[in-house]
Amino acid sequence: MKEIKKGTTSQTEYFNVVDKTAGTAKTGVTISQLLVGYTRTRLPPVTAAASALPSTTATFSANGAIEIDATNLPGLYRVDFPDAAFSSNANVNGVIISVTAATTTLSIAPAFKEVVLTVNTSSDAYSAIGDVKASLAAGVTAATVVGNVGGSVGSVVGGVGGSIAGNVNSVVGSVGGSVGSVVGGVGGSVAGSVGSVVGNVGGSVGSVVGNVGGSVSSVANAVLASSVVGGIGGTVALTVTAAVSSLNSAAIANFFNVNSGTTAGAAVSGSVVKEIVSNAGGTGLTASTIAAAVWDEARTAHTIAGSFGTGIASVVGGVGGAVAGSVGSVVGSVGGAVGSVVGGVGGSVAGSVNSVVGSVGGSVGSVVGNVGGSVGSVVNSVLASSVTGSVGGAVGSVVGNVGGTTGDFSAVLAESYRANGATGTPAQILYEILSHHTEANISGTTKTTFKLDHSTVATTLALDSTTPASVSRAS
Repeated sequence: MKEIKKGTTSQTEYFNVVDKTAGTAKTGVTISQLLVGYTRTRLPPVTAAASALPSTTATFSANGAIEIDATNLPGLYRVDFPDAAFSSNANVNGVIISVTAATTTLSIAPAFKEVVLTVNTSSDAYSAIGDVKASLAAGVTAATVVGNVGGSVGSVVGGVGGSIAGNVNSVVGSVGGSVGSVVGGVGGSVAGSVGSVVGNVGGSVGSVVGNVGGSVSSVANAVLASSVVGGIGGTVALTVTAAVSSLNSAAIANFFNVNSGTTAGAAVSGSVVKEIVSNAGGTGLTASTIAAAVWDEARTAHTIAGSFGTGIASVVGGVGGAVAGSVGSVVGSVGGAVGSVVGGVGGSVAGSVNSVVGSVGGSVGSVVGNVGGSVGSVVNSVLASSVTGSVGGAVGSVVGNVGGTTGDFSAVLAESYRANGATGTPAQILYEILSHHTEANISGTTKTTFKLDHSTVATTLALDSTTPASVSRAS
């Protein structure tokens, strides 16, 4: 059984083709009558028609085939199998390659070869053993190990230039690269960075990028606040030479939750507390003094874009957002929705208005309730029962009943017919009546009415007999 390494490409194999009737070597086969195939582990078979190679020494061509020598090597054929037959797949460990007849007229017996697909062939293993034997014979030193050592090493006398993935019990010298973690202690210095330290650091540390959870006994130099990325849980004996970029919530809460032990009056001049008290206009902080200081502050001093002061100032002009409460009056326009307007609206209202006590001088999109006064014109339909007064202009259509009179009844009604058994609009009912009188045909016990085009059926009615005494609509 042959072994081929997974992922092998341009693989050429040789097959002995036999006449299935005579049992002798088959020569002179037309190559196009052969099928080149392969069947991989638990996968469906794959076949393709063979194509003739130009010569027995030609370069590889997938599914190519050629007879080697009909005289000296009868029945021997070269076949080039596609790379997919030997491609790498963790679930595939074997393949059956085959040469069969593509037509029933070709009398050859199917030829098969079983191939084991391996990650490493036996030749790879022998090569590796040879390398190890050569290294052992020469003596293994740190300088002679070019690659990685996958197992354990008792001790290393020299240096390790690369990385060590496992654990190292102790290091007498120095480690030039990075170390994932150190369970024990480091007696000397670490020149690079350390991700985290579970125990204590007895010597000096150049800088700490993360957080120090415990206490720091001393800081040799002044602390540059901008270089402290995390937080300092303990105290700093010396000064902070730069601005502190941020305070956490616990530190800010201490301004209000911790008793300072002194009064506002006794606070040191220039301190934060003293400045707050002074700016509030008194010697103590109360709700009334704070409120007075805020609301008595001139708005002209607070004009930064997006500030609360600017937002209050914009009430004089327009309000861009929504107002949840009531507004006494609006000099400009309101772009959004308004709950109700008690007075008059001088301009236009783009949205909907629930009710209007006064009059509306411009156009109104739709009115859900009643209009007590007169309406100049109505573009859309009007529910007649909701019109208390009169409509002076034209009305497109009236949905309900008209209690009074309209200006004219000359508008053209669009042709329409109600469904069988359904209620209908005035236009549908009128057109149905019209079709009965002007566009109807009776055939046996069926009466058919037609639309205005004289051909399209409008309704179909069933008569009780050919000499009807009654009629009912059928469709």
